[in-house]
Amino acid sequence: MKKTALLLAIIFALAICASCVTNSELASYNAGVRAYDEHNYALAKAYFTAAEGYGNSGSYLSAIAEFERIYLEAVAFVESRDYEAARNDFAAIEDFENSGEFIAFIDRLYARYDEGTAAFESEDYPLAKMRFIQSMGVRDADEYIKRISKLEDAYRTARGYYEEGNYPEALEACRKIGANYKDTNDMIAELERLIMLRGVTPAQLMELYFTGSNKAGDTVTLASADITENGFAATTSDEVLMTGNTDKEGFITSVSFWVSDKKAKELGADRLQRIYAHLMRALGANAEEFDSVLERAEELISGSGRCGGYVFSTRHDSSGFKVLTAERKGE
Repeated sequence: MKKTALLLAIIFALAICASCVTNSELASYNAGVRAYDEHNYALAKAYFTAAEGYGNSGSYLSAIAEFERIYLEAVAFVESRDYEAARNDFAAIEDFENSGEFIAFIDRLYARYDEGTAAFESEDYPLAKMRFIQSMGVRDADEYIKRISKLEDAYRTARGYYEEGNYPEALEACRKIGANYKDTNDMIAELERLIMLRGVTPAQLMELYFTGSNKAGDTVTLASADITENGFAATTSDEVLMTGNTDKEGFITSVSFWVSDKKAKELGADRLQRIYAHLMRALGANAEEFDSVLERAEELISGSGRCGGYVFSTRHDSSGFKVLTAERKGE
């Protein structure tokens, strides 16, 4: 009889204990569902773990684990600047942790990028660069920054030449910019005016002649040169003799280009015309396209029109030379 009573007591106690465990798991499960519905996933995870497999706690835990995986993946995408992939991931778990804040952050980056492209297209390069920097590598923002940095470098180079008084180099540098960066267009107009007013130096003439000729496929080099205080003389590999006078600042006031009759015959009329076009273009600081100068070469050498600040004429010297002469007229 005593044994039976003891057994019944043990069974009753176990039943009460089982009921307590079940009630605890149920409470944790219910609390986990509430936290989950309120998007408090960290708290939900703790409750579902405490529920110890009650109901579909495992499914909830698996869902939260997937959210965590996507979230960590999205954060990694942000760190690697793959913003499109990051935003897609965060959008899939918008209510998880601070995913919504990340989405707003990425949207702001894209907005800065759009503002940057708009500023770039309107040639407001300082603003464009600022916006592209603020976009933190969205799309091709870094490429835009490089392009603007090149414009800045080219502009500094042009300004340096301008301040040194090297107007032909400054003009060439401005033209290479290829955009209305800051006051580049105004600088070009001013440089063209200054070059027309004071011309070029002997050294600049030769450099411009060689550079322009070589660029057009007409290879030519310097054979000899002698530059004095008031004048200069030089010969080139295409057997052109240059003799000229300069002002007190060293700029050419007049110059003659001598080609022997023998050399002219050897070159032929077309090749000689190209040489004349290169020489006239060089006096204009190569500001005009070569084809344009070549097209109006006959007009120029007859005294109609000018290159830079120079007008031209031709004659045949009794010593057996064809002579192209340029006189500086300024504006």
